[in-house]
Amino acid sequence: MPGDSPTRTAALLLLADGRLPAGGYAHSAGLEQAIARGWVRTAEDIAEFLRGRIHTTGLVAAAFAAAAQHRTAAAIEAGDLSGLRDDHVIQAELAGDARLLFREELVLGRHAEDPGTLSTTLDVRRDGAPAVVQRIALGPEAVGSRSQAVLGAHRAVGNVVVVEPNGAPDPESATPEAGCAVMRQDEATVQITALGTDAPELRRRLDRATDLLGDPWASPTPRVWSAIPR
Repeated sequence: MPGDSPTRTAALLLLADGRLPAGGYAHSAGLEQAIARGWVRTAEDIAEFLRGRIHTTGLVAAAFAAAAQHRTAAAIEAGDLSGLRDDHVIQAELAGDARLLFREELVLGRHAEDPGTLSTTLDVRRDGAPAVVQRIALGPEAVGSRSQAVLGAHRAVGNVVVVEPNGAPDPESATPEAGCAVMRQDEATVQITALGTDAPELRRRLDRATDLLGDPWASPTPRVWSAIPR
């Protein structure tokens, strides 16, 4: 971009490469695990798998990316991406016989970048009754978010929610390691919450805790993650 300042050019390249607002660069959409489980074996299987992702998670990701681009336009022009605020709401209304596997990983700030403020709400209901309702405020504007009761020195927080109408998998309650907890919320719902100093540590903790749930939630083979953040 001839004539642009180095700062503006760097900011535009960062945004063009990022998957806002999460800050990852690319993601595999779970292809490794699909291959490990035998769901994807041929080139035709890959094409079908990707078409499915485009019409499901791809559609959701596109909505977030469009919203983030709209809300950060002024910050890009000012050359300052710090101090941004994002309200993240996920609602799932399930029938009594529905199953759910939900997973999210949130990282505050890229490397050497001050984070903005994030308000996140997770609301999962079965037949209209609350199964998991969790609200968290993180970042500089969130009072107490850096206390030991919330994030402490960690930069990453994540959740896994499993809903199994035939009975929530064991264990009812467990602490696989510091910074991670497995909790049964009702007879059909288990929630895993974990903290991490960075995305890889958070992902490892969520993986280990999910493996405690057994089949079909545990990985059938050792997980081999790409070096590219999801």
